[in-house]
Amino acid sequence: MNDLQAQFNNWLDSELKVAGAIAKAFCINIYQEDVEDVYSLDLAGFGYYNEYNEDWACEREEMYSSRNYGKLMAADIAGGRKQCLAAVKELILGYINSGKYAQFFAKASAVAYGFVDGELNIACKAE
Repeated sequence: MNDLQAQFNNWLDSELKVAGAIAKAFCINIYQEDVEDVYSLDLAGFGYYNEYNEDWACEREEMYSSRNYGKLMAADIAGGRKQCLAAVKELILGYINSGKYAQFFAKASAVAYGFVDGELNIACKAE
């Protein structure tokens, strides 16, 4: 496991320990920092997911947000926004395979990710 995956897993372990049992859907929000190739991530948990509304994570207040507790994760990912999106998806999938609280993502209606000023992408969703 690479260092970024280990850091991401540790961060999500602490966040899902709190949010996992109350949320039905999750979103990893990505924030572009002022420094090139440096991003911050936050986990938001929601009580619902609507696959027919692409703004489902924007229209209602989240049940949990690591941002509200000052628990953002810093990530150095070279290559710009497109590479960052791909890396975050891989981090999520890596967590599902080896994370301590991966069952919360596995049972979620959806796990989304994306830049706060852009579209959401779905990493995984319930069948």
